[in-house]
Amino acid sequence: MTEPSAHEQARLRYIQERPRFVVAEQKLRHALTSLVAEHGVAHTRIKVRTKEIGSFVKKIRKYGDDCWEKTTDKVGAQITVQTLADVRQIVAVLEASPLDLIHLATDAKSPYTGDPRKLQYSGVHVQVGLADTTTSDGESIQCEIQIRTQAQDVWSHLEHGLIYKPVLDPSPAIARKIARLSVLVEMFDEEVDDAMNELIADPRYRNALFLREAERWYLTFSPEFGERDLSMHVLNQIEAALADVETGTYTEVLRAFVEAHRDQIAHALTDYGPGSEYEKDFTYFLFTQPEALIVWERLESHRLTVAASVRGTELESAVAALADVWGDPLPTV
Repeated sequence: MTEPSAHEQARLRYIQERPRFVVAEQKLRHALTSLVAEHGVAHTRIKVRTKEIGSFVKKIRKYGDDCWEKTTDKVGAQITVQTLADVRQIVAVLEASPLDLIHLATDAKSPYTGDPRKLQYSGVHVQVGLADTTTSDGESIQCEIQIRTQAQDVWSHLEHGLIYKPVLDPSPAIARKIARLSVLVEMFDEEVDDAMNELIADPRYRNALFLREAERWYLTFSPEFGERDLSMHVLNQIEAALADVETGTYTEVLRAFVEAHRDQIAHALTDYGPGSEYEKDFTYFLFTQPEALIVWERLESHRLTVAASVRGTELESAVAALADVWGDPLPTV
């Protein structure tokens, strides 16, 4: 009996091992979902898949006898984020080998080739290993993770369908048109990055992010939005109590606080907030403002700092009212 060719052996091996790659796919999906949630990367899409048998067989034609080693995306993932800064954050986290992921290599595909007339795909591929995940013969299973901005993702899907895996081979003119679009993607992402850097440099930006989270939760108790300028003034006044907070993690801090004290917050706002007899009393104005949730959370975690921040200011009586209603009067500093 004739021994199967190297190509046929690779095909049969992949068919046999594919169920193990499917298990690896599930582990990778869980690890990436946990990673994104832990680091607070907003508006992120994660897709994970195990390469179909037909797709692997096509790679045999491309890579020949080295197909098994060179097909590094038998399990692959795409992480789509908003900005280039988000891409850099995800890559840095992956390179630190978090959770069950073992960083192996990073391939940043720069659009700059040395020839300004040549256009090239821009993106980042990170190769990772999965701890305690192997083929039946003990080979470690690796996964390829592509990290893209939303703009890069749109272009990549277009390029993939029309150029990389077309129904018909495109003409050079069509291929050139698609390649030219990559320049627009590059310009768009860089402009967004510059704009975001300017926003983040604005001293009001950090507190505005905190306020946005407070508004989101406050509106689950009351239909009132409060006065935004007044909210920013309050947060600026207690800024020292927020100094140790990482912007990306305060979302979870405030969520946990509100969920743990939901009944207490609801009773306080019903008795002293919008629609109550105290609504027009300046001493109780914070009960009508979303930043009240932040002040309460900071009073529990940084009580003395909050007290020192407002002592002798026009906000002292309002913060003291929040503390009194919470059941723990503002300390004397």
